[in-house]
Amino acid sequence: MHSCPARDRCHESLMPTEESFAPYADPKKTESAGHAGLLAALGGLPPGRARVALALVLARDAPTYPEVAARLGIGLGTVHTHLKRLRVGQPDVYAAVMAERAKSLARRHRAALARDAAHSRRWHRKQANRRCYARYGYWPWER
Repeated sequence: MHSCPARDRCHESLMPTEESFAPYADPKKTESAGHAGLLAALGGLPPGRARVALALVLARDAPTYPEVAARLGIGLGTVHTHLKRLRVGQPDVYAAVMAERAKSLARRHRAALARDAAHSRRWHRKQANRRCYARYGYWPWER
């Protein structure tokens, strides 16, 4: 395959490092031994695929694909293309990335359920107070 020195330098500058995702990284997560193996496997990937995979794995908030695209300054279709190429070309690395992503999404889901439960409790209490006011003409705390 033909290699262009200018393009290689450009790709080297685009190659993500763990420090480039420091604002998004969870320090406990990046220090684990399993995570180090995944980061080493991602180091052997082409720069675009590595950037997308790192953005999915190192982000502490389990970003959606559109959020990853926005953070990296690339199109959503490009994110999907890199993930497809990763899935087809390196299925073991893809499986490891998706396993880490599944853990992040599970944490995000638990947090969303907690927010929803808190919202539901507030909403139902507010409705009960309104029913009391409509029925008796006063708020429950005014008695």
